[in-house]
Amino acid sequence: MIKLPSRVDINNLIDDIRILSWQAADILLYYSKLLEDADGKKNIKE
Repeated sequence: MIKLPSRVDINNLIDDIRILSWQAADILLYYSKLLEDADGKKNIKE
């Protein structure tokens, strides 16, 4: 088991991680939509 520093509140840490993971998911969805055009073709340049 990992011991957290005494000043770290586990509930706040979990809440912060949850918020950051949702933000990361939103960013990934946003950029994945930008990479696809109306025909579903990828706009990635090789």
